[in-house]
Amino acid sequence: FRSRVVVMRQHVATLTKWGIRGFVGCVLYDVSSREWSVRHTWETALKQYALYALMRIAGRRQLQQLISDAENGEEVQRSLLAEFLQRHQDTLYGQSHGLQGVVTLDIFRRTHPITHHGHYADYIKKIREGQQNVLAPGRPQMLAMTSGTSGSPKLVPHTEEVSKIFFQRGVIAAIGVLDEAFPGSVNELQRSAKLTFRTEKRELENGLAVGSNSANPSTRGFKSMLFAYASPMAAYDLYGEQDALYAHALFALKDKNLGIMEANFAPLLCMLFDAMKENKRHLVQDLRNGHIWDRHLPENVPQADRAAIDAALGGPDGPRSREVEKLLKSGATASELWPNLRVVMATDGGSFQASARRLKELLGDVEIYSPFYAATEGLLGINIFPQRPFGVSTYLLDPNSMFFELLPVSYRTVENPPADAPIPAWDAQVGEAYEIIVTTRGGFCRYRLGDIVRVMAMFGKMPVVAVEERALHFLPSLHGERVAEAVFLKALAEAPISKRIRGAAVVEEPGKLSGARYHIFVEPDGTMKKTSDFQADDERSLDEALCNEHEVYASFRRKGAIQSIQLHYVQAGTFATLRHVLANKEVAGDFPPVGGSQ
Repeated sequence: FRSRVVVMRQHVATLTKWGIRGFVGCVLYDVSSREWSVRHTWETALKQYALYALMRIAGRRQLQQLISDAENGEEVQRSLLAEFLQRHQDTLYGQSHGLQGVVTLDIFRRTHPITHHGHYADYIKKIREGQQNVLAPGRPQMLAMTSGTSGSPKLVPHTEEVSKIFFQRGVIAAIGVLDEAFPGSVNELQRSAKLTFRTEKRELENGLAVGSNSANPSTRGFKSMLFAYASPMAAYDLYGEQDALYAHALFALKDKNLGIMEANFAPLLCMLFDAMKENKRHLVQDLRNGHIWDRHLPENVPQADRAAIDAALGGPDGPRSREVEKLLKSGATASELWPNLRVVMATDGGSFQASARRLKELLGDVEIYSPFYAATEGLLGINIFPQRPFGVSTYLLDPNSMFFELLPVSYRTVENPPADAPIPAWDAQVGEAYEIIVTTRGGFCRYRLGDIVRVMAMFGKMPVVAVEERALHFLPSLHGERVAEAVFLKALAEAPISKRIRGAAVVEEPGKLSGARYHIFVEPDGTMKKTSDFQADDERSLDEALCNEHEVYASFRRKGAIQSIQLHYVQAGTFATLRHVLANKEVAGDFPPVGGSQ
């Protein structure tokens, strides 16, 4: 009997050994049969293969969870709000604002006002001083700085939970959408040209960090994902924006089998294509020689970073350099530069719609997918309809990320609307526009986020929204009219000029810019040899587009009270310089009011 057991164990061991070998063989065969990016090694390819396999499984599950939560949206939202209110039983804010004992939505809506960022100034000051349990239990992970698109940057408490929710309920769910809607995007072993830049953070005396909370090369875990990105870490270590763009353009062009391009916003990808166009001769030379900045090393680029980039290039690449040279000279689109490019990921709605139209021209046949609706305060929604059945990118509000209320758009300029004016998300009316009100994991209550959204559909009990504009962004008034920035941007996106410019701004400067008219400063993209050949037609078409979008403006134009739009062309690089200058808010007062920008 014992001998039979020994023999049986030997058979089992042999079968297990051959089973493992067979499994490994199948995996290696599967890996070798997929599309590879050019810089992949077996090690990096296997890492991406394993990660994407797990992410696809997790993505499908999270997408189903999101759908289930949306179908039970009212129940999930009420439960989430109860959790937030329970947290406030022990916070300084909850004690100061009568939230102790408040456990239901009805009481919360009756007793707590609608708030804006100034409402939390004293509490954020206490957090900066090192106090705990102020707006949320414990101490936040950092004070996140908003982008400043609605004025001066604001500080928002950011907790580790906010990052966790964004990844689990946002990123993972978006992987599920990619897997279903864009075949091969998360199945093959093609890398992504991920465009992101380093951001500065500073530490307060109490050790609390202050800075951007968006994913960037300094984010924990970024380095561990490099096997999935076209650029090496040395390219992400570059602090100069133009230097980093050049390096990312070089590695994107190096990889003929690029699978995805991604950036937070559409204008960033337009900047990448502009960098390729402006530096095509140098990029081709660097590809040919396998050596970045062959003739001149930019200032402030360490030799160590240059050496690391050269190592990642892997030596001269004559065939690809000749191919890229021919394509760039002919003005090739992304689909021609990268024949197997699956999708481009970037936010393309709201204030980015004009840039998105230009980006579509640059991409050719490749689709844009805008995966998230998110803000510094956290994740709001996920785009589960990448085919754009409503004509624009839309987002299903996630019932388990924040608690949502919707303020009718008629209150957008009312500083203190009635406490009962907003409605719960599940009572939204399809076709109506609202201002988003959120109660967040960071401790803000009934907070005016500042976004105007339009409800395009209801999915279960939660609205599917399109982001249209900022609530308080208007162009400078000429004759008492109020032209929302979104109206101008929509007109700009419809005008032919949107395909030929890198940026636009409406500027008011009485005494220097003559006439009762909108003065619009635009930066050409280099395709216009003589701007004078286009100016009259561009001014007329843009003015007509704005008249079509805004009847009051059209009425004043017909009466002659407002004159036709005047365009001012600026030199290449002007808007890049302006972005850097405006980032220094100490000098922002030296500039005239800017009513709209692309």
